[in-house]
Amino acid sequence: MHNWVERTAAWLGFTRSESEKDPQAGIKPPPRTPAGSSPLGLGAVFRAVQVLTTAGGQLSLDSYQRTTGQVVPVQPSIVRKPDTSISRSEWIQTAIMNLALNGNLFVRKNTGPDGSILTAEVLPAHEVQVYKDDRGRTRYGYKGDEYTPTQIVHAKFVPVPGRKRGLGPIEAGTPELRGAMDLRDYTSNIFRDDDVPSGVLSTDQELNNEDALAYKNHWVETADAKVRVLGHGLNYTPIIMTPKVAQYVETRQLTVLDVARLLGVPASLMLAAVEGSGMTYQNVEQEWIGFTRFTLMAYLKPIEDLLTDLVPGTQEVRFNVEALLRSDTKTRYETYKLALDGGWMHPDEPRDIEHMPPRTDLPAPKETHVNETA
Repeated sequence: MHNWVERTAAWLGFTRSESEKDPQAGIKPPPRTPAGSSPLGLGAVFRAVQVLTTAGGQLSLDSYQRTTGQVVPVQPSIVRKPDTSISRSEWIQTAIMNLALNGNLFVRKNTGPDGSILTAEVLPAHEVQVYKDDRGRTRYGYKGDEYTPTQIVHAKFVPVPGRKRGLGPIEAGTPELRGAMDLRDYTSNIFRDDDVPSGVLSTDQELNNEDALAYKNHWVETADAKVRVLGHGLNYTPIIMTPKVAQYVETRQLTVLDVARLLGVPASLMLAAVEGSGMTYQNVEQEWIGFTRFTLMAYLKPIEDLLTDLVPGTQEVRFNVEALLRSDTKTRYETYKLALDGGWMHPDEPRDIEHMPPRTDLPAPKETHVNETA
């Protein structure tokens, strides 16, 4: 396991400190490189991460009383805006990005003089080291400083026994992503600077080496000429390798589906079609519900737990994912009608769900009394 992690880190450009006692010991981040050399340089990975961050960034975040389950009337400032330097939406997107690309979320708590938590700053996960000190206590290293678990909150995408850091989809899918990046570079070079010749000069006459070299050089030197003259029965046959012949299209499609499977994003949201499947509105809706429950919640739950640790002990922080799970307008209205006709909903209740004010021209809901028998 250790060797596999080291190989993965080496491919991502990470290095390990020689001294385990160094506060910066452990996996160290690589120098900044162009986007094309990282997994985000793959269009499919960028699209999948963008879907995850966009979906999470548009959700509301509220604190609830654990005892009653009701929304806290005055939301804690750490929930309204975890980091005052950025918007809450950007904070959520940054947290999801760290979990997706690194598998870890590190939040540094900034406290006031009275010990209250003022802000929760998301640190770049690849720049944070996790290690044990001489007494076996967990410590975090960031930019030369050492922090304790009381100063930094650590959330993991997938906890792995025996590992100090969590496992994320990018690290878990290293072989597939590395192969996709190599294949992308190879297929791109085929049409640019590969050794495949652009054409062949041929003749049925016998040519010695000097004549063949002379004709070749003449052809290259007149590359910009619109009209070329050939002699000695020479014919030019271009070699055209279309993307279809090179299976470039099929390769790209397979890469998109592999990334969609790795990150748990439905193919429809990746703007890719699955061969042999016919998508209907109902299928897309079910895909979106499955995506919310089994993919997006894997990123939202660690964030919920992390923020819950930062609010008063009687409160619990939760995302409101109902907006993503809601049915289409026609289905919702039909459901409301059944409930109203059945008498177990008042007309103001659906209006409240749809964020509409109550109607003042309707009678108040009747009170239900339980008959008592002697």
